[in-house]
Amino acid sequence: MTYQLRRRGAFLSLGIVGALLFSACGGSDESSDGSGGSGGDSTPVAGADGGECTMDSLYEAAQDEGTLVRWGGQDPEDMAVVYDAFSQEYPGIEIQDAVVNPDETPTRLLTERSAGNAPPDLFQGRVSFLKPLIDAGALNQDPGWADCGARDEIIQADGGLTENVQPWALAYNTDEVSPDDLPSSWEDLADEKYQGMMSVDPRGFPFDMLALTLGADGAVDLVTSLKETVDPTLTQGGTAGLAEVASGEIAIRPALVPDIKASQADGAPVDFVYLDPVLVLNDAIYMPEGVEHPNAAMLFALWYAAEDGGQAITRERNFRDNSPPSDIPDGVETVAAETAEDADEVVTANQEIVGIWGG
Repeated sequence: MTYQLRRRGAFLSLGIVGALLFSACGGSDESSDGSGGSGGDSTPVAGADGGECTMDSLYEAAQDEGTLVRWGGQDPEDMAVVYDAFSQEYPGIEIQDAVVNPDETPTRLLTERSAGNAPPDLFQGRVSFLKPLIDAGALNQDPGWADCGARDEIIQADGGLTENVQPWALAYNTDEVSPDDLPSSWEDLADEKYQGMMSVDPRGFPFDMLALTLGADGAVDLVTSLKETVDPTLTQGGTAGLAEVASGEIAIRPALVPDIKASQADGAPVDFVYLDPVLVLNDAIYMPEGVEHPNAAMLFALWYAAEDGGQAITRERNFRDNSPPSDIPDGVETVAAETAEDADEVVTANQEIVGIWGG
């Protein structure tokens, strides 16, 4: 199902319930570089030949392209507000959006590539899921963010542009448990006193990220201990898990801080404590190789990542932005997957942790 919003001559096409829109993605069986996709040159032409790459030059070139194709896992209603604001500032670009979660993107993108279809111009991703795209040569690891004015602190080593920074914490029901009874570290969760009080996501999040400090074996050992001493309830999905905490059915659960804050804003009796180390999940904007609309992609990505652009909207609507967390206690370590090696460690741990929860 799709719908369109007209704003100053621009159209917004949103893919709802995961419908993939590829009106601009058809093509031949082989790309010009023989990679199997039908896309074009991933390098924005604005600023080529030594010219300066600015938002104005990108917009001029993006108008000639006329379309932007983006995949992401965000709430379509939130993204409709984002796209509407972008279209008011930069009219004349049709936006085609498909709901594709970051963990699903590599498989879908490589499937489209194998079929000879062009990739999306941008997608929301995480370093932990990128290895198949890197191995296939399907990810542009240097789209030229810096040359076009992106802030150094949000340019990632893997070619992503940081979209939001989300720390994990331990959510708790304020009617059911006192902060004094909560642990201060992830290891402290493996305590019999938390039996019957805790739920976790069976997909292994966020305990797999402890591989970054404990190693994959250490993270697996901790989860094994949790299984034996606490035997937490398994509830998949952050929304469902926090609903259990809010209702008092479950007293504590690891959750992303923006989701906890959103639950608080809705009046739920929930709060959170950071556990040491603070595990930080970074979502980023990525550009595949062979995109058809590189200037529109660069224009939107830079606007979306800007403090006075998309970040102001996402911060207001769902407490997410690309600024480092400011409320983490002094002396507490923060940990995030930043490299392909980090991702391998997390994935290795995740595979075993999923088996433990399901065993």
